Amino acid sequence: MAMYVQEVGPAGAPTIVLLHGGGVGGWMWRDTMAALSEIHLLVPDMPEHGKSQDMGAFSIAGTARLVADLIAERTHGGKAFVAGLSLGAQVTVALLGSHPDVVLGAFASGTLVRPVAGVGLVNAMIPLYMPMRNARWLVRANMKTLEIPDEFESDVARETAALTTASYRRITVENVAFRVPLGLGSVTCPVLITVGEREMKVMKESAHDLAAAITSARAFMVTGHGHNWPVQDPGLYAQAVRAWVTNGPLPDMLRPL
Repeated sequence: MAMYVQEVGPAGAPTIVLLHGGGVGGWMWRDTMAALSEIHLLVPDMPEHGKSQDMGAFSIAGTARLVADLIAERTHGGKAFVAGLSLGAQVTVALLGSHPDVVLGAFASGTLVRPVAGVGLVNAMIPLYMPMRNARWLVRANMKTLEIPDEFESDVARETAALTTASYRRITVENVAFRVPLGLGSVTCPVLITVGEREMKVMKESAHDLAAAITSARAFMVTGHGHNWPVQDPGLYAQAVRAWVTNGPLPDMLRPL
């Protein structure tokens, strides 16, 4: 069974695959897709997310294989640019390590590759969170914490309602267990690594780790922004994407890390 994929933009244009974060879906790219209307975009819902809820257990390695298949089947020449946020950024990096031949360039934002404190507490809280997860006040509180704009409330509520305890645990484990994959030293395509200025120290350290592992990578801090800056500021993200694809100057708000 294939992932659900939105496809928009002119078929003859360069292809970018946009990979969403954990616990959301391809809908998080809605405003970005509108801002990049001149580009051919493939926007999948990863397994256990969005309209791909029923296609089997999520894993980063497995999803990277699915993205490689998607690129081979639905792009010119079987190659594409790949951009991801958070969990989608981890899939992007995994794809670079396992299927570099399908990647023209990679853009990974908010990519965790180091251990995080407090994971045990999160797992312990899951049984308490799940029965009340659909309460509107809690959905909105989570959105505020994650800095997700109000326009996405119905989308977040829908994803939250579809979440199961097993999928929540599985996605969390995949996220926190991810480390810099082998093989990145041989990557030659352009790689852009970004992290929000207001992200945790471990995220900035992770960005440094990735930049050190990939000789063709450049790492930047997005000034004044947090983890979900591509959703908060789709116009800025679209500018960064265009600069990355064309090897042009990046927006001033992206400072070398």
